[in-house]
Amino acid sequence: MKLAYNSNGWRGRSLEVAVETLARLGYDAIELSPQRDQFGLETWSQAEAERISTIVSNAGLQVCNLHVGASNLLGTAPHEPSLISLSAGDRAGRLDLNRRAIDFAAALGTDLVCFTSGPLPTRASAGDSWQRLADGVMACLAHAAAHGIRIAIEPEPELFVRSGFDFLELYRRLGCPSGFGLNLDIGHAQVIYEDTTAIIREFAPLLWHVHVEDIGGRMHKHLIPGQGQVDFHGIGKALAAIGYSGAASVELMDHSDQAEDVARHCMAVLQTWRRSARAA
Repeated sequence: MKLAYNSNGWRGRSLEVAVETLARLGYDAIELSPQRDQFGLETWSQAEAERISTIVSNAGLQVCNLHVGASNLLGTAPHEPSLISLSAGDRAGRLDLNRRAIDFAAALGTDLVCFTSGPLPTRASAGDSWQRLADGVMACLAHAAAHGIRIAIEPEPELFVRSGFDFLELYRRLGCPSGFGLNLDIGHAQVIYEDTTAIIREFAPLLWHVHVEDIGGRMHKHLIPGQGQVDFHGIGKALAAIGYSGAASVELMDHSDQAEDVARHCMAVLQTWRRSARAA
């Protein structure tokens, strides 16, 4: 298991500072999430990809994933436009962003891109939305395959794909492609009353990335581990039992003012997962 931290937890800090600190604290990898004060996808270049790759590799880290699930990458409405927007032009805009992310990931040297479904549009039927989402993801998969990139989707409570069941429905509608997997956010599962350890066991072959944070009172607000009710011990044992070898990546985008202290605390939590994996 690789221990990682999402760059969105370092807003207002340079990527160099984030990478140097994470390396010093013992993390293995960084998950990159586009932030306008660090890097963007609009006009990325090969030189920018090489600059970031050099920063990360010089610190002894890896880029475990390029995550393009932030709510404000394309507009002011949360997660809009998306692959299931009613407008074909809006869907094309999201598809273009995802393709650029795939190209950027390949240039960075990581093989995984994660994104979300977007919300169900007002007046849209579920059946039509499933079809639009499947069409969009298939287009992403075709583009990714040419670059040797895998794609994972992250269920999120307020979005169309919100649960492990929804992920499985999409996976089956896509024809169970080998290049498609699950980004499990343990906090999101907590919010919607899912059995996270059961998801880990049952989706083991498709579990490619894990987001880590705590949740209190089933409210979708990412908290520092120990501040909510997530069963970190049970989840760590479940990941160890399946021999999980992907990244466990902390996602605390609202704690950048205390990023180093929080990252140090989270490392102590993640180290218990690593010890469980070694003992399994």
